[in-house]
Amino acid sequence: MSEKNWTRRAALGLIGGGVGLFATETSGFTTVDTPRNAELGTAPDPDGLLGVTNTDQTVTGTMDEEVTLTTVTNRFGLDFDDVSVTLGEDAPDFITTVSAPDSLPANEDGGEAVRVEFVGCPTTTTEHVDVDFVASGPDYSVEFSRTFTVKCVVPEPAKCPVTVGDGAINGDEFDEGNQKGNSGQAVINKGKTDGEVAGDITIDNLNIKINNVRVSGNVTGKKIRINPNTSIGGKITAFNSVVIKENSVVCGASDKAIDADGSVTISGTVNGDVHAGGDVTINPNGKVEGNSDKAIDADGSVTIRGTVNGDVHAGGAVTINPNGKVEGNVDAGGSVTVNGKIVGDVTPQGSVSGNEAVTGNDSQEQSMGEGEDEEEGDEEGNEEADGEED
Repeated sequence: MSEKNWTRRAALGLIGGGVGLFATETSGFTTVDTPRNAELGTAPDPDGLLGVTNTDQTVTGTMDEEVTLTTVTNRFGLDFDDVSVTLGEDAPDFITTVSAPDSLPANEDGGEAVRVEFVGCPTTTTEHVDVDFVASGPDYSVEFSRTFTVKCVVPEPAKCPVTVGDGAINGDEFDEGNQKGNSGQAVINKGKTDGEVAGDITIDNLNIKINNVRVSGNVTGKKIRINPNTSIGGKITAFNSVVIKENSVVCGASDKAIDADGSVTISGTVNGDVHAGGDVTINPNGKVEGNSDKAIDADGSVTIRGTVNGDVHAGGAVTINPNGKVEGNVDAGGSVTVNGKIVGDVTPQGSVSGNEAVTGNDSQEQSMGEGEDEEEGDEEGNEEADGEED
């Protein structure tokens, strides 16, 4: 029998021979339990009966990044039909979820990944995390714990221009022919690309999600989601909606940075104009640096909680919430609610209300009544802003 070709009888025999494991067998049900940091088998953890990697390494991640914590390989010679992995009680706050394979078939090579998701940290931090494993079959199970070192990194702010190295993955590798998709979605992350893609990514028939990657060119797809720590060197073209998360940047091309048939939500930085067939929302950390006459041109309504440098055109209403700011003119097909700041003129098709004044023309003062009517306008403006926040 080779060292790695374990059967149930051989595994129990080895356990009974005293290698730091504990085993009992009652009515055909076997439990194998190990104290913390005990080896599974006679070899170090990666080559044990249940091979566990990364116990002597630091696993690094950043905000909204899912990384492989360890790889578990089953060498018992018995299939484990159910696998459960849980974080210890003192797990660091920057890790919230852990995912494991549903089962562990008996094999000698390969293994299955156990992954954790980093939610971000205020400063770069290194901590330890305990992970409890339970793998079971019809009449047997294995339970053990391992301690891993994890490091949460605060990335450098995303910025333009976007440069990639000679070893960057070519964007053509993410065309329709190479993307089967995951529930209609193509996920492009650091693990697939080593963090760099050279050229354009065009996947017309799928939604696209990009995590923690620098892309030197343009991105074209259906729904497009740019997650934190992602930089797009060109523009985004979407046949549906676009979401830009925090600490991400879209540098734009030929003035235009985003051209979407649907809605656009921005929590990062967009250097260029935004064209949307639906509504546009600029969240508190969001920023749009327009490059032409219209920084935002939306067929729907526009809600601004962040900053827009340039003119805003909306087919519907425009709401500037507290701390929101527009350095430019606002042209609205509906009403305008100003609870933030507008440095420019306002041209509404409806009324202008809110708690703040407009630095420009006096359309707000002209469109409001006096006394009781003005108070009602303020109240309606606040209710609308609060509704948008929710």
